Amino acid sequence: MLWSHKHEWVTRHGLMLAIAALMTCGASAMIAIIAGRRLRLLKLPNGACRRCHYDLRGRPDASTCPECGYELGN
Repeated sequence: MLWSHKHEWVTRHGLMLAIAALMTCGASAMIAIIAGRRLRLLKLPNGACRRCHYDLRGRPDASTCPECGYELGN
């Protein structure tokens, strides 16, 4: 009986450690995804649509992207 209680304790705490590790990995992945998206926006060339990256240089001033319809906010 004593061993089974000890085994139950190990199993329960092992599960808690596994859940904590998965949550940490998930949080790290979310941070990496958000940082990657922000870096991608910083690398956009001047005159590109922020959603589809369509080259808007040489086009007359417009309020929407002709490719995807994104509001440019001019």
